[in-house]
Amino acid sequence: MLFAKKPTLLFAKKPTLLFAKKPTLLFTIYINSAMLKVYIEIPFSESGDYYNEYKYIFNTKGELKLLIRKSSFFNSVCTEEILTEVEVFTIESDRLVKKEYDIRDHNGKVIEDTTNCIFNYRFKYPVYLNYYWSFLKNNQSGNNDSWNVS
Repeated sequence: MLFAKKPTLLFAKKPTLLFAKKPTLLFTIYINSAMLKVYIEIPFSESGDYYNEYKYIFNTKGELKLLIRKSSFFNSVCTEEILTEVEVFTIESDRLVKKEYDIRDHNGKVIEDTTNCIFNYRFKYPVYLNYYWSFLKNNQSGNNDSWNVS
């Protein structure tokens, strides 16, 4: 059996309804350093048909600066193998100031025409504007300081 990318289990939270209509196991990773804070969410794909990663990068004050959404998956019709799309959102003062998008096949070749592509694994996901909210949300307390993107 082939997998889009096999996730590494660091620690798992209880199933959540954020990423699908049915409960999904969600892996979360926290990284703290003197320069930045990183929070990563990876929903688990039972079938192995996709690998989605939502990486939130915060400054030392806990303010969101970058959000990187990466999705690798099969069955896109654009390519016979794995397709990978990456979106990078740059945030300043809780506002989107820049958005970059890249989509490539398994050989790293840019897909120019996505008209016929099928994106079965684009799920709604939260955007945490504050690092401390992301931590509190996953520990079941606190108020919402986030917005959803689909």
